[in-house]
Amino acid sequence: MRRQDVFVLMPTGGGKSLCFQLPAVCDLGRTRGVTVVVEPLISLIDDQVQALREKNISVESLHSEVLENAHGILHRLCDTSRQPRLLYVTPETIRTNAMKTILGHLDRQRALARFVVDEAHCISEWGRDFRQAYQALCVLRETFPAVPIMALTGTASKRVSEDIVTCLGIPGCVRLRQSFNRPNLNYAVVRQERDSIHKIAESIQEKYSGETGIIYCRSRSECEKVAKTLTERYNISTEAYHARVPQLAKRDVLQAWQNGSCQVVAATTAFGMGIDKPDVRFVIHNCVPRSLEGYYQETGRAGRDGKPSDCILYYRYRDGESLFAAVRNKEGLSTEGKRAAQEGIRQVVEYCQNVTDCRRCQLLTYFEEIFDSRDCNGHCDNCRDSRSIISEDVTEVTRSILLVISRKVFRITTSQLVDTIKGSMRASLTKKSFQRLPIHGLCKNWNERRQRLIELMIAKQLLTIYSITNAKNWPQTYLQIGPKAVDFILTGSRLTLDSRETVAQDRGAQRLRRTGHKKRRRYGASDDEDFEPNESRRQAKRRRDSCDAADLGNAPTAARPPRKRCGVREIGPQASRHVEDEDESDCEIITAYPAFPSRADEGQASVAQGSQRMICEVVITERPAHLMRRAQSSRCQRRAHSTDV
Repeated sequence: MRRQDVFVLMPTGGGKSLCFQLPAVCDLGRTRGVTVVVEPLISLIDDQVQALREKNISVESLHSEVLENAHGILHRLCDTSRQPRLLYVTPETIRTNAMKTILGHLDRQRALARFVVDEAHCISEWGRDFRQAYQALCVLRETFPAVPIMALTGTASKRVSEDIVTCLGIPGCVRLRQSFNRPNLNYAVVRQERDSIHKIAESIQEKYSGETGIIYCRSRSECEKVAKTLTERYNISTEAYHARVPQLAKRDVLQAWQNGSCQVVAATTAFGMGIDKPDVRFVIHNCVPRSLEGYYQETGRAGRDGKPSDCILYYRYRDGESLFAAVRNKEGLSTEGKRAAQEGIRQVVEYCQNVTDCRRCQLLTYFEEIFDSRDCNGHCDNCRDSRSIISEDVTEVTRSILLVISRKVFRITTSQLVDTIKGSMRASLTKKSFQRLPIHGLCKNWNERRQRLIELMIAKQLLTIYSITNAKNWPQTYLQIGPKAVDFILTGSRLTLDSRETVAQDRGAQRLRRTGHKKRRRYGASDDEDFEPNESRRQAKRRRDSCDAADLGNAPTAARPPRKRCGVREIGPQASRHVEDEDESDCEIITAYPAFPSRADEGQASVAQGSQRMICEVVITERPAHLMRRAQSSRCQRRAHSTDV
C-alpha cells in the first residue's frame, strides 16, 4: 500500500492470498487501480475468482478458457468507471500483444495498483515447479518501473528466494517471513511394501473413519488404480484427480471432497494448490516427492484448522531412481536445472533414510529456521521411537563396494548390488557371474541395512545412477562411481550408518546363524566355507562336488569357489600380477588408483609400475589342495616345454 516491492515467504495455509486481496479492495494508501495477479494454474484462478465473487468483490480473469469473453473484459479494463479490483491472469497471457496494450493503457491512466506473482518459486530454475513462461515476467519491472511488485511463495530455500528477487528485479524489496513450524502436524516415514495400498486402507478405516484426506501418487495411472482399489475393495469413497480428468469432472470431484461426500482424493502433486479446506486430517504420499519444498507444501494442506493431523510418507527407493531418470531425460531443462532437481531428490532420500533425527527439525533446517527437537513433543516417528540408536562404521565395506564398481567392466542395478552383498545365488546374479565378485556375501547378516547402505552411498554421491534404453525401448538404471567417491577413498573419510536397535531382528540373526552351523555339520561343511543355510541338502552336495571335481579355469560359473581379498602385498614392477605367497593361489588385480601415504591397509596392495606407485585391490581365489598340485604341475610342464623349445 506504500508502493513498495514486497517478497512474502509464508507457509501453506498462512494466508498469502489475503496479503494482496486485502490491499486490492482498500481505498487507503498510495496505490489505486487494478491489481494484476499472475497464477500458474487455471484451476487455481477459477477457484479464487469464484470465492471472491461470492464475497461481492469485483474481479475478472483472462486465460485460454475464457476467450469468448475476452473482448468484453478488455473493454471493461479500459473503462475507468467499471474497472475490476483484481485481474487474474496466467503468465502466458501476460506475453500476448493485447495484454501488453491493456497494461500500457492502465499505466498511462495511473490505474495499475500492483503486480502480484503468486507461487513465485515457479520463476526460478532452482525451484521445484520451474516454468519457462514465468521467466518472462522480468519484463514487468523493465516496462513498468513505477508499479510495485509483490512476490509470494509458500516454500522456497534461500537460493530460490534470491533467484526470485533477482529475476523480478526487486533487490530492495521488503521481505516478510513467517515461521514454517506447524506444531499440529505429525510427520512419519514408512518403508513402502508391495501391498502398501492395503496398509493405507487399514489406517484410513481404523484411524480416519469419516475424516477427509489426500493421497498423492506419482502418476495418473496410479491415481486411478488407488481410487478404484479403495472404493471397490475397501468401500472408501475415493476419486482420482489429475491432468487428464475433464475440467467439469474436476470441479465435481473438488466440490464432493470439500462437502465431505468424497472422503479421499487420489491425486498427482498439482492438486491442492490454492485449495483452502480446513479439516484435512491426513496427507499420505504414496510416492517420493521431488523436493523437500514440495513435500512441505503438500503436507501443509493438512490441519489448517489447527487440529492434530498426520503426514505419512511411504518410501521406496525405486521411486527415487525413477525420478532421477526422469530429470536426466527431461528436455528443455538446462544442466544447472537438472543438477538442482537431482539435488532436491537426494535431499528427500536423505530425509527418508534418517531414522534418528527429528523430522520437524530436518524440514525446518532446510528452510534455515532454528528449531529445538525437544519442542517436537513426540509429533514425529523418530522422536516417538524409544529404541537406542546404533551408529556403525561402514567405511571399509563402502570402500570395498566402490573399488568393485569402479571396474566399469559390468553393469549392475541397485537391487542386484543389494543381492550381491547379501550373498544371494539367484539366477539373475549367477548368469552375470556376480557371485565371483569379492563383495559377494560381504553384508550377509545385515538384514534391511544392506538396502539402506546402498541408498546412503547414493545420497552421499559416492554412487550415482545412470540409465540406458534397452532393446525394447525401456530405460534401465544402473550404478556407477559418484563424483565424491575418489575423494572418499583418497582422503580416508569415514562413513557411518545409523539405525535403531531391533531385538527381534538380532534374535532372528542369531537363530539363522545357529541353523547355519547345524546344517554345516549335517552336510559336512566347515565353518569357513561359504554356505547358504536355506539351500537343500542336494544343492549343497552338488555345489561341493562340482567345486572339488572341476578345475578352476574350467569350472562352471556357479560352481567356482568364492574369491577372498588378500592382505597388503608389495609387488615389484616385473611381477605386478604375482602375489608373494604362491601357496595361497593365483590373484587378480581388479582395480587401481593413485597411492596415498598411510592408507595401505588390509584389502589393498601397493604396486610399483615404473616411477608411479599405485594402490590395487587384490583378489584371491582359493583352490583345494589337489587342484593346487595339479596347477603347479601344469606350470612346471609349461616351463620345461618352453626350455626345450
